[in-house]
Amino acid sequence: MNLERTTAVDVGQALDKLVEIGQSGNFLALADLPKFQDHRSVCSLADEHRNHVVAFARALAADDLSAFVKAVAMLEHSVGGLGSVTNLRRLLPLVPDRERHLLDWILRNTNSYWYYAHSARSVEEFDRENTSRAARTAERVAKDRLRQVQDRKRIAEAATRNLYNAVRRGDIKSVQALISKGADVMVLAPDGSPLVSVAKAKGFESIADELRRAAEIYSAETFDKRPRGD
Repeated sequence: MNLERTTAVDVGQALDKLVEIGQSGNFLALADLPKFQDHRSVCSLADEHRNHVVAFARALAADDLSAFVKAVAMLEHSVGGLGSVTNLRRLLPLVPDRERHLLDWILRNTNSYWYYAHSARSVEEFDRENTSRAARTAERVAKDRLRQVQDRKRIAEAATRNLYNAVRRGDIKSVQALISKGADVMVLAPDGSPLVSVAKAKGFESIADELRRAAEIYSAETFDKRPRGD
């Protein structure tokens, strides 16, 4: 098969034939499409000719559209399926099929939608698999979020433990870094003094200012998180 010789005329004729085949249900007649008999040529319908295919499908009446999609599914099935590039991904949403009878037929009779159906062989299996995958995804996301919260808490606790010494040393860069990691600026010095008082007593006014700003932000955030009506 030489794709360069597959013209728009060839594609148009093939699409008309697919409607006829789908209407008749005689899928053996797919052999009458000589230019679309191997994986590479059938894949071209879902690749460089996909816009032509979709435009053609949009112009069809509902019954003809269903017949066409069935024939496309059987054509792709005849070459082992196209995986993620299947035309069905674009064609199925065009079909008014609230009960998903067409999808069920495709799943039961072809492997053309296996990539997106996760190998389900019916709509029932498809729904169960989607529900299961959604539950696994939600569980994974919840675990990831919990781990992130725990990581942030652990980092903040370590920063809090180191904050007093950084203040006592007058190391403003360390103080700023620890605050950015979530250190609790309201923590008290070993003698029970606020860290702001420690900084001021040692003459570290810039550190005292950093601690005050961080305390103001903490207080504002705490206030914003209070339940309404308190």
